[in-house]
Amino acid sequence: SLISVAWCCLALAVAGVYMSLQNQLLYHDPLTGLYNRYYLNYMFSSTAWGRSGTHAGIMLDVDEFKSITDRFGYSVGDLALRDTADILKENIPDNSIAIRYAGDEFIVLMRTGDPEEAEAAARNIQNAVQAFNGQNKRVFQLSLSMGLAFYQAGVTSQDRFLEEMDQLMYKDKQKKYEGGS
Repeated sequence: SLISVAWCCLALAVAGVYMSLQNQLLYHDPLTGLYNRYYLNYMFSSTAWGRSGTHAGIMLDVDEFKSITDRFGYSVGDLALRDTADILKENIPDNSIAIRYAGDEFIVLMRTGDPEEAEAAARNIQNAVQAFNGQNKRVFQLSLSMGLAFYQAGVTSQDRFLEEMDQLMYKDKQKKYEGGS
């Protein structure tokens, strides 16, 4: 009888570990270790994050990513994505999460409605990219275009928030291609 209870407990433990791993795989990008788009949707639909307060978000895109993969191959492109993720992990505020949104696009969600705090976070990321480029021995240099927008629960829709970050990010990218900063 004790042996049958032990097997039952073991089976429940294995099932618990399996479910935990499935959850980990569902919400994390395997390449970068960051949260993924599924987690972003979860944040908006199933948590207090999407239901209360004002929050900042920065959408980031790796500039010239296609040229990195065209020139050096996909494994180097993957390295550029992992480097970008590491920069985000190490340089975003404690009240934030980093998400790999799609391809070479990332989002940083911050639990702040303070524009100065959000802009400081964006500057911190850009400074970290510059430091990375100055110190690394990679065959590529990283550059990120960014779009900072604010989400107000009950006022802004998730789609509008994402669209606004995306539009501002592409304006930043366009300035770079036109010879601006």
